[in-house]
Amino acid sequence: MRALSLILAASFALLAPVAGAERLTLLSGPQARPLPVIWDEEFSAIRLRFVVEGLEAASDLEEMERAFEDMARICEMQLAAYRAGEGDPRAEGWDSIVVTLMDRDVTFGMVETGAVQIFEWFRIADTGCMADWDDHAD
Repeated sequence: MRALSLILAASFALLAPVAGAERLTLLSGPQARPLPVIWDEEFSAIRLRFVVEGLEAASDLEEMERAFEDMARICEMQLAAYRAGEGDPRAEGWDSIVVTLMDRDVTFGMVETGAVQIFEWFRIADTGCMADWDDHAD
């Protein structure tokens, strides 16, 4: 799967209006800057990471719902772009997409005190991205 992930990573950059864009306007209004896609073989997950300047931790249910809607839209857009160019990522062994919004570029896998990071895990389904609220080690 490692060689396959290198091939997929190269092709993913060609098809991605989200990951290849300079900025993406979220449904909630702010601009998000995409970071490089991470192909996480351990969890068979495609990780989409975005910096949203001024992002704050959600303090109420309404803010959490807006963040979820932003992340669900990013997942749907990326999955649709992938399927239009490469087909179903599940055929290549990828079964999840994790979308992360953060207030600054934090190195993947590192903890940075004071950084705000919000993430959502989605299962790739026939109909699109389905929220996957099972426990995931992240």
